[in-house]
Amino acid sequence: MTNLKMLLISLILFTSGLVHATISGTPVVGDTLKAAQEFTLSTWNIHKEQGAAFLQEFKDLLALSDIVCVQEGLLTEATSLQWNTDYGYEWNFASAWIDSGGPTGTAMLSRLHVEEAVGVISTVTQPIANTPKSSLISYYAIEGSDQRLMVISTHAINFTFLGAFKTQLTELAGLIQAHTGPVVWAGDFNTWNGGRWDFLMEITASLGLAPVVIENESRGQILDHIFTRGVTVRSGLILDNWNESDHKPLIIKAQLN
Repeated sequence: MTNLKMLLISLILFTSGLVHATISGTPVVGDTLKAAQEFTLSTWNIHKEQGAAFLQEFKDLLALSDIVCVQEGLLTEATSLQWNTDYGYEWNFASAWIDSGGPTGTAMLSRLHVEEAVGVISTVTQPIANTPKSSLISYYAIEGSDQRLMVISTHAINFTFLGAFKTQLTELAGLIQAHTGPVVWAGDFNTWNGGRWDFLMEITASLGLAPVVIENESRGQILDHIFTRGVTVRSGLILDNWNESDHKPLIIKAQLN
Protein backbone atom coordinates (compact mmCIF):
# COMPACT_ATOMS: atom_id res chain seq x y z
CA MET A 1 0.00 0.00 0.00
CA THR A 2 3.03 2.30 -0.09
CA ASN A 3 2.07 4.06 -3.33
CA LEU A 4 -1.50 4.70 -2.20
CA LYS A 5 -0.33 6.03 1.16
CA MET A 6 2.17 8.39 -0.46
CA LEU A 7 -0.46 9.62 -2.93
CA LEU A 8 -2.95 10.23 -0.15
CA ILE A 9 -0.44 12.12 1.98
CA SER A 10 0.60 14.27 -0.97
CA LEU A 11 -3.03 15.31 -1.62
CA ILE A 12 -3.99 16.37 1.90
CA LEU A 13 -4.93 20.05 2.08
CA PHE A 14 -6.29 22.14 4.94
CA THR A 15 -9.16 24.32 3.77
CA SER A 16 -11.72 26.19 5.89
CA GLY A 17 -10.87 24.07 8.91
CA LEU A 18 -11.67 20.79 7.11
CA VAL A 19 -9.20 18.21 5.86
CA HIS A 20 -9.69 17.50 2.17
CA ALA A 21 -8.13 14.41 0.57
CA THR A 22 -8.85 12.54 -2.66
CA ILE A 23 -7.35 9.66 -4.58
CA SER A 24 -8.14 9.52 -8.29
CA GLY A 25 -7.89 6.62 -10.70
CA THR A 26 -6.33 6.34 -14.14
CA PRO A 27 -7.81 9.19 -16.22
CA VAL A 28 -10.94 8.10 -18.06
CA VAL A 29 -12.96 10.95 -19.54
CA GLY A 30 -16.71 10.44 -19.25
CA ASP A 31 -19.44 12.20 -21.17
CA THR A 32 -20.44 15.74 -20.29
CA LEU A 33 -23.83 15.95 -18.58
CA LYS A 34 -26.43 17.56 -20.85
CA ALA A 35 -29.04 19.94 -19.50
CA ALA A 36 -32.05 17.78 -20.39
CA GLN A 37 -30.34 14.43 -19.89
CA GLU A 38 -31.90 11.78 -17.68
CA PHE A 39 -29.33 10.07 -15.47
CA THR A 40 -29.33 7.20 -13.02
CA LEU A 41 -27.63 7.49 -9.63
CA SER A 42 -27.19 4.80 -7.00
CA THR A 43 -25.77 4.76 -3.49
CA TRP A 44 -24.47 1.74 -1.56
CA ASN A 45 -22.59 1.08 1.66
CA ILE A 46 -20.50 -1.83 0.40
CA HIS A 47 -19.31 -3.07 3.82
CA LYS A 48 -15.64 -3.11 2.75
CA GLU A 49 -16.43 -5.56 -0.07
CA GLN A 50 -16.67 -8.50 2.33
CA GLY A 51 -19.41 -10.47 0.56
CA ALA A 52 -18.34 -13.54 -1.43
CA ALA A 53 -20.31 -12.45 -4.52
CA PHE A 54 -19.67 -8.73 -4.01
CA LEU A 55 -17.79 -8.14 -7.28
CA GLN A 56 -20.65 -9.45 -9.40
CA GLU A 57 -23.23 -7.38 -7.53
CA PHE A 58 -21.04 -4.29 -7.86
CA LYS A 59 -20.68 -4.84 -11.60
CA ASP A 60 -24.45 -5.29 -11.85
CA LEU A 61 -24.99 -2.00 -10.01
CA LEU A 62 -22.53 -0.19 -12.27
CA ALA A 63 -24.39 -1.50 -15.32
CA LEU A 64 -27.56 0.18 -14.03
CA SER A 65 -25.95 3.47 -12.99
CA ASP A 66 -24.40 6.59 -14.50
CA ILE A 67 -23.11 7.58 -11.04
CA VAL A 68 -22.46 5.23 -8.10
CA CYS A 69 -21.93 6.71 -4.64
CA VAL A 70 -20.00 4.33 -2.37
CA GLN A 71 -19.64 4.28 1.40
CA GLU A 72 -17.36 2.06 3.49
CA GLY A 73 -15.09 1.36 0.55
CA LEU A 74 -11.70 -0.27 1.11
CA LEU A 75 -9.20 0.84 -1.54
CA THR A 76 -6.77 -2.07 -1.77
CA GLU A 77 -4.24 -2.37 -4.58
CA ALA A 78 -6.50 -5.02 -6.13
CA THR A 79 -9.55 -2.73 -5.94
CA SER A 80 -7.77 0.25 -7.51
CA LEU A 81 -6.40 -1.98 -10.29
CA GLN A 82 -9.86 -3.33 -10.98
CA TRP A 83 -11.45 0.11 -10.99
CA ASN A 84 -8.75 1.34 -13.35
CA THR A 85 -8.91 -1.53 -15.83
CA ASP A 86 -12.26 -3.33 -15.70
CA TYR A 87 -15.01 -0.73 -15.46
CA GLY A 88 -14.15 2.19 -17.75
CA TYR A 89 -15.62 4.68 -15.25
CA GLU A 90 -14.07 7.80 -13.81
CA TRP A 91 -13.53 7.30 -10.09
CA ASN A 92 -12.45 9.25 -7.03
CA PHE A 93 -11.96 8.11 -3.44
CA ALA A 94 -12.04 10.17 -0.24
CA SER A 95 -10.08 8.36 2.46
CA ALA A 96 -11.20 8.81 6.05
CA TRP A 97 -8.35 6.79 7.51
CA ILE A 98 -5.73 4.18 6.59
CA ASP A 99 -4.74 0.93 8.25
CA SER A 100 -2.75 -2.08 7.08
CA GLY A 101 -5.57 -3.06 4.71
CA GLY A 102 -5.50 0.28 2.91
CA PRO A 103 -7.57 3.48 2.84
CA THR A 104 -11.20 3.27 4.01
CA GLY A 105 -13.74 5.89 2.97
CA THR A 106 -16.26 7.09 0.39
CA ALA A 107 -16.02 6.94 -3.39
CA MET A 108 -17.81 7.76 -6.59
CA LEU A 109 -17.66 5.98 -9.95
CA SER A 110 -19.15 7.76 -12.94
CA ARG A 111 -19.86 7.46 -16.64
CA LEU A 112 -20.21 11.25 -16.65
CA HIS A 113 -17.23 13.58 -16.59
CA VAL A 114 -16.23 14.83 -13.15
CA GLU A 115 -14.90 18.37 -13.43
CA GLU A 116 -13.72 18.52 -9.81
CA ALA A 117 -13.66 16.11 -6.85
CA VAL A 118 -13.13 17.10 -3.22
CA GLY A 119 -12.91 14.79 -0.22
CA VAL A 120 -14.06 16.10 3.15
CA ILE A 121 -12.96 14.41 6.37
CA SER A 122 -15.09 15.03 9.45
CA THR A 123 -13.48 17.05 12.22
CA VAL A 124 -15.22 14.75 14.72
CA THR A 125 -14.26 11.11 15.28
CA GLN A 126 -15.88 7.90 16.41
CA PRO A 127 -15.11 6.67 19.93
CA ILE A 128 -12.60 3.92 20.77
CA ALA A 129 -11.11 3.72 17.26
CA ASN A 130 -10.88 7.55 17.11
CA THR A 131 -11.48 7.48 13.35
CA PRO A 132 -13.29 10.17 11.31
CA LYS A 133 -15.73 9.70 8.45
CA SER A 134 -15.35 11.05 4.92
CA SER A 135 -17.59 12.49 2.25
CA LEU A 136 -16.75 12.81 -1.43
CA ILE A 137 -18.08 15.78 -3.40
CA SER A 138 -18.05 15.59 -7.20
CA TYR A 139 -18.89 18.50 -9.47
CA TYR A 140 -20.25 17.80 -12.95
CA ALA A 141 -20.22 20.45 -15.68
CA ILE A 142 -23.59 20.91 -17.41
CA GLU A 143 -23.40 21.44 -21.15
CA GLY A 144 -24.53 24.93 -22.14
CA SER A 145 -24.77 26.14 -18.53
CA ASP A 146 -22.48 27.96 -16.13
CA GLN A 147 -23.91 25.88 -13.27
CA ARG A 148 -22.60 22.51 -12.13
CA LEU A 149 -24.29 19.46 -10.62
CA MET A 150 -22.97 18.79 -7.10
CA VAL A 151 -23.13 15.15 -5.94
CA ILE A 152 -22.10 14.19 -2.39
CA SER A 153 -21.45 10.67 -1.13
CA THR A 154 -21.53 10.75 2.69
CA HIS A 155 -20.86 8.23 5.43
CA ALA A 156 -22.12 9.81 8.64
CA ILE A 157 -20.35 9.53 11.96
CA ASN A 158 -21.59 6.65 14.12
CA PHE A 159 -21.54 5.45 17.75
CA THR A 160 -21.51 9.03 19.03
CA PHE A 161 -23.78 11.48 20.79
CA LEU A 162 -25.96 13.72 18.64
CA GLY A 163 -23.55 16.66 18.85
CA ALA A 164 -20.84 14.97 16.74
CA PHE A 165 -23.42 13.97 14.13
CA LYS A 166 -24.68 17.54 13.94
CA THR A 167 -21.14 18.87 13.60
CA GLN A 168 -20.32 16.66 10.62
CA LEU A 169 -23.54 17.43 8.75
CA THR A 170 -23.26 21.15 9.50
CA GLU A 171 -19.75 21.19 8.01
CA LEU A 172 -21.10 19.65 4.82
CA ALA A 173 -24.18 21.89 4.81
CA GLY A 174 -21.94 24.93 4.60
CA LEU A 175 -20.44 23.62 1.35
CA ILE A 176 -23.86 22.77 -0.06
CA GLN A 177 -25.23 26.19 0.91
CA ALA A 178 -22.44 27.86 -1.06
CA HIS A 179 -23.33 25.92 -4.22
CA THR A 180 -25.88 27.62 -6.48
CA GLY A 181 -26.58 24.73 -8.86
CA PRO A 182 -28.45 21.43 -8.57
CA VAL A 183 -27.50 19.00 -5.79
CA VAL A 184 -27.80 15.30 -4.99
CA TRP A 185 -26.75 14.30 -1.45
CA ALA A 186 -26.67 10.53 -0.94
CA GLY A 187 -25.23 8.04 1.48
CA ASP A 188 -25.35 6.15 4.73
CA PHE A 189 -26.45 8.74 7.28
CA ASN A 190 -26.69 6.32 10.22
CA THR A 191 -30.11 7.64 11.24
CA TRP A 192 -30.73 4.93 13.81
CA ASN A 193 -32.53 7.12 16.33
CA GLY A 194 -35.09 9.91 16.30
CA GLY A 195 -32.65 12.70 17.11
CA ARG A 196 -30.43 11.88 14.16
CA TRP A 197 -33.39 11.44 11.83
CA ASP A 198 -34.97 14.73 12.86
CA PHE A 199 -31.75 16.72 12.51
CA LEU A 200 -31.03 15.26 9.06
CA MET A 201 -34.51 16.18 7.86
CA GLU A 202 -34.21 19.64 9.41
CA ILE A 203 -30.83 20.49 7.90
CA THR A 204 -31.66 19.15 4.43
CA ALA A 205 -34.94 21.09 4.38
CA SER A 206 -33.03 24.27 5.33
CA LEU A 207 -30.86 23.70 2.24
CA GLY A 208 -33.87 23.28 -0.04
CA LEU A 209 -33.19 19.56 -0.41
CA ALA A 210 -36.10 17.12 -0.72
CA PRO A 211 -35.92 13.48 0.37
CA VAL A 212 -36.36 10.88 -2.36
CA VAL A 213 -39.39 8.67 -1.78
CA ILE A 214 -38.46 4.99 -2.17
CA GLU A 215 -41.38 3.43 -3.99
CA ASN A 216 -40.78 -0.16 -2.87
CA GLU A 217 -39.66 0.67 0.67
CA SER A 218 -38.97 -2.53 2.60
CA ARG A 219 -36.48 -1.46 5.27
CA GLY A 220 -37.30 -1.56 8.94
CA GLN A 221 -34.56 0.81 10.09
CA ILE A 222 -33.73 3.40 7.42
CA LEU A 223 -30.07 4.47 7.43
CA ASP A 224 -29.49 5.32 3.76
CA HIS A 225 -31.01 8.34 2.05
CA ILE A 226 -30.93 10.43 -1.12
CA PHE A 227 -31.84 14.13 -1.15
CA THR A 228 -32.09 16.40 -4.18
CA ARG A 229 -32.39 20.07 -5.14
CA GLY A 230 -32.93 21.38 -8.67
CA VAL A 231 -33.50 17.82 -9.86
CA THR A 232 -36.70 16.03 -10.90
CA VAL A 233 -36.71 12.47 -9.59
CA ARG A 234 -38.55 10.09 -11.95
CA SER A 235 -38.24 7.03 -9.72
CA GLY A 236 -36.59 5.86 -6.51
CA LEU A 237 -36.06 2.20 -5.63
CA ILE A 238 -34.29 -0.08 -3.19
CA LEU A 239 -32.53 -3.03 -4.84
CA ASP A 240 -33.73 -5.86 -2.63
CA ASN A 241 -31.91 -8.58 -4.59
CA TRP A 242 -28.47 -7.24 -3.63
CA ASN A 243 -27.30 -9.29 -0.64
CA GLU A 244 -23.50 -8.89 -0.40
CA SER A 245 -23.55 -6.08 2.16
CA ASP A 246 -25.46 -5.26 5.32
CA HIS A 247 -27.05 -2.39 3.32
CA LYS A 248 -29.17 -2.50 0.17
CA PRO A 249 -28.40 -0.10 -2.70
CA LEU A 250 -30.78 2.76 -3.50
CA ILE A 251 -31.17 3.91 -7.10
CA ILE A 252 -32.92 6.88 -8.70
CA LYS A 253 -33.69 8.02 -12.21
CA ALA A 254 -33.48 11.80 -12.37
CA GLN A 255 -33.31 14.80 -14.66
CA LEU A 256 -32.04 18.31 -14.10
CA ASN A 257 -34.79 20.91 -13.74
